[in-house]
Amino acid sequence: MMDIATGNNNIIVISKMEGFLVKGIEQKLKENGLNNAFSTLDVKPLASVNEYAKLYILNLNDVTDEDRESVIYLKDSASEKDRQIILIGEPLEIEWAA
Repeated sequence: MMDIATGNNNIIVISKMEGFLVKGIEQKLKENGLNNAFSTLDVKPLASVNEYAKLYILNLNDVTDEDRESVIYLKDSASEKDRQIILIGEPLEIEWAA
C-alpha cells in the first residue's frame, strides 16, 4: 500500500478483494497523479486509512448482507468528514448500499 498519509489527493479504493477491476482503477488513478490505497471492506482496515481519505471508491461486487456494518461505518465516516463515496456496482447493489 502506498504511503497515503503524504498526499493531498488521497483516494481509498475499497472492495472485498483487490481484483482486476480494483487494480485497474488504482493504476488509472496513479497515472493521473492521484495518491490511492486499497482497503478491504472491513471496519478495522478502513479505520486505519480513514483520516487520510479525501474520496472513497467502493466496489460493491461480491458485497453481502454481512458487509452492511462496514458500509454503514463508511457512510457515517464520509458524512462526518464531508467526503464523497463513488459506488461501483449493479443498480441493485447501489440501491442496497445507498
